[in-house]
Parts: sequence; structure tokens; C-alpha cells
Amino acid sequence: MTRTPVTMFLVMSLLFAISVELVALVNASATEWDVVLTASIDVYSDVSEFGVRVGATEGFDAAYDQVDPPSPPVGVVSYFWYPSNPATPVDLRRLSVSMIPPSSPMTWTYNVRPVSIGGTIVIAWSASDIATIPTEFSVYLSDSSGSILADMRVVTEYSFTADADTTYDFTVQVELVGDVNGDGKVDASDLLDLSEAYGSDSSKPNWNSDCDINNDGKVDVLDLYALSKNYGETVQTITLWLPMVLSMLGVLVGKRKLPRKPKD
Repeated sequence: MTRTPVTMFLVMSLLFAISVELVALVNASATEWDVVLTASIDVYSDVSEFGVRVGATEGFDAAYDQVDPPSPPVGVVSYFWYPSNPATPVDLRRLSVSMIPPSSPMTWTYNVRPVSIGGTIVIAWSASDIATIPTEFSVYLSDSSGSILADMRVVTEYSFTADADTTYDFTVQVELVGDVNGDGKVDASDLLDLSEAYGSDSSKPNWNSDCDINNDGKVDVLDLYALSKNYGETVQTITLWLPMVLSMLGVLVGKRKLPRKPKD
């Protein structure tokens, strides 16, 4: 088939439009970022790292995850806990580095235990690390019951009093803002859920804590506004499609022959 200049222009324009749309979606898919958490007590500290990789799975990935080393005789240990991972021959339940695929919500169970010492434990993180997570996503540190302890975009540490040799469970949750039902997209179903809970607080029968997007104890216009900002956003692992589209553009451009300069 002969490629006319008009056909080439239309095809290239279409592929360019698709590539621009994919770039926008990749920005909202929370791909390839990581955050370091540091747990410290007295002069002791321990570091853990969580994040997202497109090629990761929900299980143990040797390419991304790291097994937590043995506990010291004194100090503090921190790790991400995966009770369903194998415990033998290598214990893969405790990970010092945990990478998972992009989704919504993305959740890590984070455990901290002081060893042979008690006192104040500080869990800290870098604002620059958190800034690598697309702004379409909220980032919270919660306790084992789900109560939010810290908005990790607003503050950079959380402290608590700990007893020696006691394990404390936390949850780090990264979620697409407005994804009320947790299906990885913000659409009409989320808007419907919010409308049903609109005007409520915890004392009302139509209360839905998932619709309290800004966590101020009520579902109101601020939550509706937060949802509307992300309406239509979807978490997708489409990063691999973008190079393919750009490659197609390159092939088309490369195959287009420029007219030769006539010989004298």
C-alpha cells in the first residue's frame, strides 16, 4: 500500500495523540518510586524501603525485594510483614525492601520492634521521597486498626512509646484519591457511593468512612471536590505500551523517504 503524505500525517497525528494520553496515564499510575522508612530508638536505628515496580508481583520478587537480616542483640528492627510468604528454607515473611505492582490501594504492613530496650521510637521518612509519588495519590501511616496516625505528605515522622521486645504493627497505604471503592479507578461508581454518604458523619446511618476523603470526620463538598479532581483517573500498568507507541512513530518516520536532490 502506498503511503501518501496525507495518510502518513493522519497516522502520525493519531499515534502522537495516543502517546500523549499514555504519558498522562503513566503519570497517574504511580510507577517506579520508593520511600525509605527509618525507625530509631536511643542511638539505634533500622532502615526499610517500600515502593512500586511495574515488573513486581504481590509475592516475593528476588529482583526487587530483600530479606530482613537477623535481629541485633539490642536496638530496633523494622520490616514489612508478609505472613503468607514461605518461612523455609529462607524466611521470606520479613522483608527490609518490599516492591509491589501499581494498583489502588497499595498497602504495606510495617512492623517495628525494639530489642532489649524500651522508650520512644521515631519512624521517619523524607519529604523528597514522598514527593516522587504522583500527587493523585494519598499516603498515610495507620495503626493496625486502620486509624490514621500521620499524613505522610504533611509530616515527616511519627513517634510513640514502646515496650522492650514488643512488636508494633502499622500500615502504609497509598491510594488514588477519590477511589472510594478501591477498584483502581475514579468513576461514576465512586461518585454514587459518595452521594449516598453525602452530608453524613459517624453518627449517621449513611456514614461511609471511605467517602471521607480528607479524613475530617464528615462527608461534604470538600470530599466531592477531592474526588472531582481525579475523576476519570485510572491506575494502569501501561508503561510498556508507551515505548511501543513511540517506537511505531519512529518506524513510520524512519520509513518515510525524503525526496532526493536532482542531479545536475
